[in-house]
Amino acid sequence: MIGSTVRKLLSPATWRSLWETLEAIEAALATTEAEIHDRRIARLEAEMAELRARIGPPPLAAQSRPVGPSCPL
Repeated sequence: MIGSTVRKLLSPATWRSLWETLEAIEAALATTEAEIHDRRIARLEAEMAELRARIGPPPLAAQSRPVGPSCPL
């Protein structure tokens, strides 16, 4: 049992995995709150653009046409 644990600790794959995990943690800690907000806003703007593309122009745009005695239908 102890031998297998020692072999795992001496394995280059174990150290590579640990190093990659530490790099990921370092990158996450380097991210600022402003960057997180910017990413969220960008994602929401992309979702809004996608939804607008699916449903077309808002219905109020069609109703903004002037209607009255001087404007024929």
